[in-house]
Amino acid sequence: GHDCLERAQVFHSGRRVAEAMAHFHAPLVATPVSRHPSLVSRDAVKSEVLSTRVIATPRWLGECTAEHGISCKRSSRSGMGAAQGTDPSASRRDLGIMVLAAAGMTAWRARGAARKGWRASRRCTVRGAFSVPSASRPRSSIFAPLTSFASRSQHAGMVLEKSPPAPLNDMLLGLDGQALSCEELTAILRKAGDITEDQAVATVEVVPGSERRWPQSHSAKLRLSLLPSSGEVEAKGEERLIFLKKVLTREAASDSLEALCRDLASNANEAHFYNEFQDLLVKRGLPLLKAYHVDLRLPWMEQNVDITAADEASLRKGGMLCLLESAEGYFQTSPLSVEQAKTSLNLLAKMHGAAWQDEKLLARAAHRLQPVAGYWTLEKRGQEEMQRMAENWKGYVAAFADARPELFARPGIAELAQRIQSLAPRIAKEMAASPSDPFATLVHGDYKAMNIFLKETLMEGESAKRRRLSVDSETDALPIDFQWTGVGFGMSDVAMHLSHSVALDAMRDGGERSLVLGYHEALVSSVGSSQAASYTAEVAWRHYCLGVIDYARMVIGCFFKNATPETFAARADKENVGLCYRNVEASLEFVERVDGCLRVIEAEAPPS
Repeated sequence: GHDCLERAQVFHSGRRVAEAMAHFHAPLVATPVSRHPSLVSRDAVKSEVLSTRVIATPRWLGECTAEHGISCKRSSRSGMGAAQGTDPSASRRDLGIMVLAAAGMTAWRARGAARKGWRASRRCTVRGAFSVPSASRPRSSIFAPLTSFASRSQHAGMVLEKSPPAPLNDMLLGLDGQALSCEELTAILRKAGDITEDQAVATVEVVPGSERRWPQSHSAKLRLSLLPSSGEVEAKGEERLIFLKKVLTREAASDSLEALCRDLASNANEAHFYNEFQDLLVKRGLPLLKAYHVDLRLPWMEQNVDITAADEASLRKGGMLCLLESAEGYFQTSPLSVEQAKTSLNLLAKMHGAAWQDEKLLARAAHRLQPVAGYWTLEKRGQEEMQRMAENWKGYVAAFADARPELFARPGIAELAQRIQSLAPRIAKEMAASPSDPFATLVHGDYKAMNIFLKETLMEGESAKRRRLSVDSETDALPIDFQWTGVGFGMSDVAMHLSHSVALDAMRDGGERSLVLGYHEALVSSVGSSQAASYTAEVAWRHYCLGVIDYARMVIGCFFKNATPETFAARADKENVGLCYRNVEASLEFVERVDGCLRVIEAEAPPS
């Protein structure tokens, strides 16, 4: 079969690498040789027929990146190595026939081998081979077929056999069911300015252990290897880590069509945030992970389909795929310590300050994002859930009264659910800010600890294993997950955040008020005292109380259903779950907090 190899060429010496690149219009990678100066410094091998790029370093290292995923091992003692497909029913191109020319070289396995289903095995018969010129031979292209290689049995060749392909991880499939190609990823990263025009993605794989499969979405970290930009770069090239989030409507869990559409609309909300608001907010000082690519395909939203008349099959088409910068050097944890809470609230103040009372921006957000931010609003949760509050609260009191009898003996505690329900419509109306309202801003809408990345720091004397326990309160953090982002009052984020994600020790002994006022100071600093002159600490505290009550309506109506110490214990270690409904002490202090906020609002004169 060596007639198939006649068009292949061997380029050797550093001076010829650039010529090879120009000839084949593709980057070729070279590995420098330092251990054997008598050998030719570099050999870049390319088969034009097979669209195969090979880096071959005589006797030492080589890397092969082949269209057909060819994988080669070390050949034996001779100055030759060989690789050949053996399936007679397939064409030579499909077999991926190629020869690695090297004097006893070691060839690194192509990273694409496993994906393409090739495996290597040793054989003694090879029909064709390249001969690598020694340093004394002319530096020119050379092809030396050996038609009687079998007679040189001491030269063990390599035979490639096609094995059944390994199943592709479905995380690497796009919304159309096709694999995310290296060409597509290359174009995405180039457009984002993350790689240069002479770099390209060579392989992509899911980082082991990074997959997360939630009821509504799947995510994973992807490792991309890049072809080096020139022959002078190390053969290993570079790597990029990116974060993938994918929503497939056909797999999304839901209790009803209404719930399905609500959740899918929230994914569209995140896509709109990255596509239409990210750049402006970054310019205004909000740190965000770069969104490389956002693919949103929800036909029913684009066509304004009436979901009450639509069938489920028509709604379960398309989805959303998002490729983000990976948050390397950051971590997530819950609950947050007092210093971590200060960091998260400083970040929140930056976000709220970036859109503070910007009527034009907020009008656009009301149209393209959530008109009323937050997943717990009365409009989104509905009257039916609110009607369950009384029953859920009765069961909660029965289950937890013995844990703190003096709390449940206080006036008004037994009627807590009814007190919230009587104020709920008024509070929902007041917290539904319009773009022109004083103090209106862009609200995250789900500002829990697991939607925040904190920068890793290692305090002096600490071991690497403990570096996640402390962060400097001045260290930057990064927010993620903008499904429920929209227009609102910033204190709704603060109220949810403190009850959901902050440790008990940080909230006790005046800690709660200190954190709220600290956020207020950071907000005033972010927007300027003149812009926030009328947003006093007293106004801010009132907004906080309204936010706590509004959030409590959802917690009692939904998460206190069948609540017992046992059900709390079952989810005690689930960091994504709110602390106030997975930790008994935190839950009881949440009840006490809600009661205090209710008293503040109840003491006001009723609205006329």
